[in-house]
Amino acid sequence: MVQRYTNDRGAKIFAGGYLAALAIAAVTSLGGLLAGKDSVVLWPIILVVPLGWPLFWLIDKTQQAVWDSWFSMDQRWLIPLVIWALFVACGALQAWLFWRVTRGKRLAPRT
Repeated sequence: MVQRYTNDRGAKIFAGGYLAALAIAAVTSLGGLLAGKDSVVLWPIILVVPLGWPLFWLIDKTQQAVWDSWFSMDQRWLIPLVIWALFVACGALQAWLFWRVTRGKRLAPRT
């Protein structure tokens, strides 16, 4: 049985629009990262993902000892890509949360 909600279509459009904006920001920032730019190109994706601000705080330079223990000097180039992947995952989770919150109340099943 398919569940129906009061604002399911509007919630899907809103979450899909947010996911599209996230995809655009992710592709542009990934392009910059792969071109060898500094991790400053992550700012478009950081600004798109509001729940990413706590993640941004956790990834601050004060956590450099953690990154040093996870990655050797040869793998140092992976750090911005891992941060990028964390932000994209956080944004996808946020789109799902937007859909869940904005879809409204469950409607009674059709008889």
